[in-house]
Amino acid sequence: MPADTKKKSQTITVRLDPDLIEDLKNDADMERMNVNALISKILSNHILWERYERKMGFWP
Repeated sequence: MPADTKKKSQTITVRLDPDLIEDLKNDADMERMNVNALISKILSNHILWERYERKMGFWP
């Protein structure tokens, strides 16, 4: 994809435990990113690798 072409994002709503939200905010602050970017990073990591780990016999 060319550098000047951006993927469109979509908005979804999820319900999360308030303690989990607070933990996500703290982790995002530590990594100097916003919560949205952190959640995207976490979900991308899952899609790209973690969902295959157990199928391949690895343990996270």
